[in-house]
Parts: sequence; C-alpha cells; structure tokens
Amino acid sequence: MRNSLLKIMKKSMVCLLATVVCVSFVLAAGDSSFATSKVKTPRKVSGLKATVSEKKVITLKWKKAKGAKKYQVFLATKKKFKKQKTTKKCIFIYKGKPGGVYKFKVRGISGKKNGKFSKICTVKVPNTVVRYGIQKADDFTGIYQSALCYDMKVKVTLDKNKKIISVKDGGSTPQGASDVEEFKIFKKAKGYDIYKRKTIKEVKALEMHSWEKDYPTAGKDSVKGALRTSISIRLAVINAMEGLGYNPKSVTIARGNMKGRPNKAANGASLSYDTRLKVVIDKKTKRIIKLEDDGTEPIGNIYWYQKWWALGGDKPYIGKTLEEVKKLDMYSYKEPMVSHHPGPDAIAGATYTSVLAKCAVEQAMEKSNPFKKDVLKVVGITNGEKNAKIYFENKLPKGYKIQLDGLYQGTFNGEKKVSGAKLSKDGKILTVSKKLEPGYYSVNISDKGGKYPAFNEKYSHAAEYSYPYFVIKSDKSKVEWKGNKLSATDNTVENLVDNIKSIKVRDGMRVMSFVAPTRDENLDLNGEFYKNIKNNNLFNKDGSLNFNFTDPETGKKVIDAKGRYDIMVEFYGNGERIMIKLNAETVIKYGIQKADEDTGVPGSALPYDFKVKVTMEIATGRIIRVENDGTDPKSNPDNDTADQDAVYLKKYFDEGGLRKYRLKTLEEVKKMEMQDPNYAYNTGHPGVDAIAGATASSISARLAVINAMESSN
Repeated sequence: MRNSLLKIMKKSMVCLLATVVCVSFVLAAGDSSFATSKVKTPRKVSGLKATVSEKKVITLKWKKAKGAKKYQVFLATKKKFKKQKTTKKCIFIYKGKPGGVYKFKVRGISGKKNGKFSKICTVKVPNTVVRYGIQKADDFTGIYQSALCYDMKVKVTLDKNKKIISVKDGGSTPQGASDVEEFKIFKKAKGYDIYKRKTIKEVKALEMHSWEKDYPTAGKDSVKGALRTSISIRLAVINAMEGLGYNPKSVTIARGNMKGRPNKAANGASLSYDTRLKVVIDKKTKRIIKLEDDGTEPIGNIYWYQKWWALGGDKPYIGKTLEEVKKLDMYSYKEPMVSHHPGPDAIAGATYTSVLAKCAVEQAMEKSNPFKKDVLKVVGITNGEKNAKIYFENKLPKGYKIQLDGLYQGTFNGEKKVSGAKLSKDGKILTVSKKLEPGYYSVNISDKGGKYPAFNEKYSHAAEYSYPYFVIKSDKSKVEWKGNKLSATDNTVENLVDNIKSIKVRDGMRVMSFVAPTRDENLDLNGEFYKNIKNNNLFNKDGSLNFNFTDPETGKKVIDAKGRYDIMVEFYGNGERIMIKLNAETVIKYGIQKADEDTGVPGSALPYDFKVKVTMEIATGRIIRVENDGTDPKSNPDNDTADQDAVYLKKYFDEGGLRKYRLKTLEEVKKMEMQDPNYAYNTGHPGVDAIAGATASSISARLAVINAMESSN
C-alpha cells in the first residue's frame, strides 16, 4: 500500500514539474515576442542649423538622433507648421525668396513612434541680390588710353532698392607687373568702399577721370596711382547693375555699323573709323532701352568718341521709337551741307560722332533681313577619325530650296574648300567624308529656286551675319608663343594662321593702333584689301611675326622690331586667346637738378640735388619709367630745412609723382604744368601735373627728367 502510494506521488510530482516547465517555455516565448515587437521612441533632434547661399538656397543640417530611422522636416512661413519632407539624411535644402522669413523644426521617427521636435530654427533670407559684372580686356572704356589688358571682374550685392551694399573682386587676374601693382594700390586704398549705398545713377556720376586733358588724368573719385583700375571697376559695376535693367527674352538686340567715310546719310560727316552700336529695343513698345558700344575701334584721335559717351551722347535715344529717332537734330544748317555745327540733340565738340551714331542707330532699327541670325543653327557635332557630321536646326524661310555651294574652312570664306561635303535635302545634316581640323567652317548655301537673295555676293571675313557657320574646337589644342613663334598642340601652325579670329595691336602708348579684320568688311577676292590681307599677314607661315606687315587701309607698318607692343590674337577652335608682348630696346639715362639752381619759378629751387634715373624706348623716345636715383635732402650739410624737405619729398614719391612721366616723350614732358600759370610767382599753387603739397619737388623732378632725356649719358 505504502509503495503504491509513493509511486502515485512520484508520478504526480513528475506531471507537476512537466507542467511547470511547459508553462515556463510558453511564458519565455511570450516575453521574447514582446521584446522584439517593442519600438523605442527616438530621442529629440538637436544641433539644427541653417545657412543661406547667394542664390537664397537654405541648407538645414542637424545631428543624428538615437533611435531615429528617418526624419520629418516641418516649415512655417506664417503661423502653422506643415510637413515638407521625410528623409533618411540629416540635411534638407529649400529655395527661399529675398526678404522671406522661414521657421523650421525637425523630429525623428521610427515606425509609428515620433520623437520630440527640435528647437525652432528661424531663417531670415537677406532681401538682396548678387550680380557679377565684367569689363572685358581691351574693351572700350570711353577714356583715352585707359583700357586694361585683362578682364576686370566684380561681385556686386544690392539691396531691395537696388542700392549697393558691397562691391568685391569677382576673380580678376592682372597680367603685367604694372597692372598687378595698380590693383594692389586700389585694394589697399579700399577703392571699393566708394560704391556703398549708391544707386546706378550715382555710380554713373562718379568722376574717375578729368577731361582737362586729352589723355586721362585722375578724377576726384578715383584712387591715386590706380586710375585705369578705377575706370574699369566703375564700368564693371555698371555692367553688373544694368543686368537688372531688362529681361533678355523681352528685348530685341539690333546692331548698326556706320562707315566712317563721308556719305549722304551722314550729311558729309567723316571719321577715320566705323561707328558700331548695339541697340536694345523693347519687343512690345519698339522703344530703345539702351545703347551700347559694339566693338568700335577708334583709330587715331579717339577723343571725340570718348567725349560723346562721357557727356551722354546716348541719352537722347532712350525711350524713343525709330520715327522719333529720325526726328533727332544732330546738326544745324548754318551753312548748307556742313555737319560740324551741332544741333540741339548733338554733343557739342563731337558733332561728327553724334551724326554718325544717329545713322548707326537708324540702320540697326531699320534692318529688314528675311534671314534670322542662325538660319542653320548647330545642335550637334560628331567629328570621328573617318568622317564628321554636323546637325542643324533649319530656320530658313518657307519656300527656301536649299543647296550646298561649298564648305570652306578658315578665316576667309571661299579660300580653302573642304572636299567630300554633302548636305541633306532638308538642310539638317551635313556629312563630311573625313575628320575635320579645328577651325571656322562656312557653309555656303543658296536658294535653288532663286526666290531669296544670296547671303553675300562677295566673300567676306568669317562673320555671323554672312553664311551659316560652325566651329570645330579642339580641347587638346593649347596655343603658345615659344621661341618667338606661334605653336600649338594638336594642330599645325599653318592651320592656326588660317583660322585667326582677330588681331589687336596696342603700341607703347597703350593705344589700339591696329585691329583686324574689320567686322562686316566685304572683301572682294579680286580687291586690293583682300590681296593685302592674304599675301601680307601679320604672321609668317612658320608662325613668326612679319615685321613688314602693313595696315591695308593706311599702308603703314603696324609693328617695328625695336618697338614695344601688346598683340592679342584670338583663334577659331584653337584654345584661348594669347597675348604676345614685344619689349622694345631701351636705354637708361641719368639726370640731376642741382641744388639752388634756377627753375624758372621764383622761390621754388630746392636746397639739395634732385636725381633721377630714366628708362626710355630707343625707337619711340618714350619714357618707360622714372626712378629716384638717391635724392636726399640731408645730402647738403647746410640745409637747415632738411627734415621738412624730407616730408615733402616723401609725399611726392608716395603719391606717384614719378609715375606721371610714364610713356611721355621729351616734348610732352616739357609741356607738363607743375606750376599754375596764373600764379607764376608763387609755388603754393600747383599745376595740373604737380603733386599738391609738393610743388617745389614736382618742379625740380621735371627739370631733372628733361636733363636726363637731353643728355648723352
């Protein structure tokens, strides 16, 4: 009985233990399932910060929040926040508007669990606009001898009223040592500060130069010692600000080119150069918005053209239609058929320029050409080893039955024909059975039906306004001036010379003395002009300079082997333009104005020797630079005013007294005014070329320079 009872108890215990174990496993399994399905709430987002770019783009960034799988960005521009985006990244970009105020907050999410919002980040977008302006190298400035040989770039920040907040350099890279030094002087003097809080009208009114001379002299708003830099920066700022003046899509750009030679249209007015103007016209009203120079290259005395711009010669045209332009009175008939009596709308002293400018504007507005500029607009080019294909968008007039008369390569259309060229019937694909060299290609087409006139009956310099064209560019080609010759990678010198786009020669006076080829100039293949250009190139076949090259219009030599020149050359399809600098043979001379020696101005003699070192060009006789050669007021032991004299002398040197002689001839130095002629007996009245506060030093320095130039040492 007892044994059987024990057996029953044992069995019961085993069953109980088994039950307990089973329940434990079930509970354990249940706990595990609960643990894996539980989602933790993400922590609060921190470190929310924002930055605003020049283009008003807001960039939000924040730190990773523990437990967050994604992030939700909310934005409020008024009161309520609205969700903008859900992202896995810790960054959000939003395009703001000038003057806008934006509030952002971010939270982390994980599944259905939302974390707490970050602190609100308020972003105020500046109500400003940034514009970039450029005054191109050698572009006309309106001021004699003032163009720079590098692009002047500026960054202009404007407020909502279009007033300048700041002007900064936009990436200008001065080339020569003198340009680098002048740019440093400008920045050191904080030359940009003069533009703060100014409108475009006030910027245009700034006086960077004086018209007292035919050459530029410092104006009241320019930086001393940085006149050319001051002039170009002002123009670059104006270009930047006028970028706000009109929408390019709402205007028509027309171009006028009035020949300089006398003609009926100009009532007998004649200039030595062609007047080229760009006319910006409102498409709806047909009224002029503005006039711009379009590459006028005044050869010879350009003072009048500069004066026309400087005194507002373009102002009578603003807001006028063609009919109103025709009514402008540029000359009065005090004498029959004489144009040098200015009318009420002309600039007195620049009547011929006023007359020819009006003709150019009328010509631009009256142009009635059945062809658009890009009658065959290039939309794609493939240039393989065995063939080339050029794809066009055909914009020819309806009914124009296109036929290919020839494909020509090089600067002069009609000179170098390319074989194996075929044009599809629809004018959309030009196929050439070989690889094309880098350069300019003219697609000579005509209307097979004879309904439309030829583009140009004469062969012309490759120009956008004659035959359709395209340019094959070489990314590998780099043009250099090595060993006094042109050279290029991935090209031949012969092809370089055949594809010259433009040549500009600036002489030692920084005057543009030659420009070729003249834009829109018709060149008859049998004419003298074409023969001169063809057989008398500025470059020889080996790429060296041809010093016998003569200007086809004047017959004079353009460059002298002993002279100093800057020659800028551009090529079609062959790298960037290059600047060739020719340095003249020079001579160094020394001059001295002795202590107490008569200067011609009573009371102006210095009690010490004024010594100079003058470097001159042999060919032209012009001064390259004048340097101090050891002038010292204390060199005379009897000089009781040495300390005060040293102050005046330092002022003279610091304010650029010796730089005034640069590029001048002996005759020009002799004409410099160091003493006001109205006060010939009082050195307290400086002349226009003197340094105020150092008149006596200015007088002696000029005499020392003259002594040096006239000496044989």
